[in-house]
Amino acid sequence: MAKGSSKGKGESENDEPKRRKVSKSETFAAVQSEFLQILKLRKTATVDLVHKRLDIPVEGLPSIGRAIADLAEQGRIVKVEFRPTQRGVAHGRNVFVWKLIR
Repeated sequence: MAKGSSKGKGESENDEPKRRKVSKSETFAAVQSEFLQILKLRKTATVDLVHKRLDIPVEGLPSIGRAIADLAEQGRIVKVEFRPTQRGVAHGRNVFVWKLIR
């Protein structure tokens, strides 16, 4: 911790956890791993939490939806409802709420 700073390791100035930077090539696997970890800790979740936890380059963004859809095709997660996104860049569009099933 820096002298005079009250922030712990991995915290940013606005009390948000530091986002883990991923490359385009690791986006698919990182999104799946992160989303499964989130769902193990929470009953349900949206892709908003993946965006909050991972720093994904613009060219890797199309992989996010495909990675989540692949988990659904594997039978590991299921859609339970729609909810407006909390991400400002998405302008409040609806996103799926997912639940872990195995």
